[in-house]
Amino acid sequence: MDYDDFLQIGTCSWKYPSWQGWVYSSAKPPNYLAEYSKKYATVEVDQWFWSLFKGNTVVLPKKEVIREYIESVPECFTFCVKVPNSITLTHHYSNKGPLIENPWFLSVDLMHRFLDSIAIMKGKLGPLVFQFEYLNKRKMVNQKEFINRFSEFAEGLPRDFDYGVEIRNPNYLNSDYFDFLASV
Repeated sequence: MDYDDFLQIGTCSWKYPSWQGWVYSSAKPPNYLAEYSKKYATVEVDQWFWSLFKGNTVVLPKKEVIREYIESVPECFTFCVKVPNSITLTHHYSNKGPLIENPWFLSVDLMHRFLDSIAIMKGKLGPLVFQFEYLNKRKMVNQKEFINRFSEFAEGLPRDFDYGVEIRNPNYLNSDYFDFLASV
């Protein structure tokens, strides 16, 4: 069996000037992704994760950028895409002051808008990853509430995509959580 049938090795991004000589043939290649894709068959696109801005403004991927990515890689290349934080953050980032609720948290409508924005990538998509921050009791009362809310959200997701979930609260990593993931 060929490992490429079930295992792909890649990194969490592709634009690192310090990789010159290792991944890139020159100090500043004309297209970092094209050079990267000569060495690796997959990469995570995490730049679209950073999507929630002041005033509840959400920025989704631009079609011209997606086209550029698709045209930069070979046919068999796979993109793992991190879902925008506008969908996975319970509250806006804040180092001080009161928590400000994110009105887009687990929004099925926004998720569908995101999927529409990346639709031209469909043939090159690997898993779409939901990265949830550390959910303390101020942000999420308890694990049961998270499971209930995410379960309701998941019911509205299209079934023709692969999804992954990254949770950053180690207290959630228990049989209830894994049973929930197996049932979704």
